[in-house]
Amino acid sequence: MSPKQLLDPLALRREAIDRLEGGLNSYATRNMESERFSQALAIVLRAGLGTHHLFDKNLARLYERLGLPSRSELEAVAATMRRIEDKLDMLLPPPAPAHRPARTKRAPAAAAALAAPVASPEAKTVSTPVRAKATASKQPPAVPARRSARGKA
Repeated sequence: MSPKQLLDPLALRREAIDRLEGGLNSYATRNMESERFSQALAIVLRAGLGTHHLFDKNLARLYERLGLPSRSELEAVAATMRRIEDKLDMLLPPPAPAHRPARTKRAPAAAAALAAPVASPEAKTVSTPVRAKATASKQPPAVPARRSARGKA
């Protein structure tokens, strides 16, 4: 062995833990096979269960005196509420889909530029641009004036 391996604290720790675990494992294996160990374990488990039962019983009395519901009562109320909500969901129609604005082919910047007011330098007034498509559908088409056949040729 090199001196570095002898002074490695992590290796020494691992070896000590391995030896300790091995010794405890062999001791527990020998004792678990005995009748005395199983009787002692049964006594400890019964004492633990009895303590748990007494604790639950005293806690239930405390809740009753304070007028508070116990955990089992709250779980029962929650289950009842879930059943009622499920029945209501079955009775009510499904919600309508949310209204979405119509999609346009123009980019948002182009649409904003069309809606922006335009200043006329001659009249010094501000007017908004009019879309040709929108005005064509709202106003009747312009009819050109007819020339009479008797007029100038």
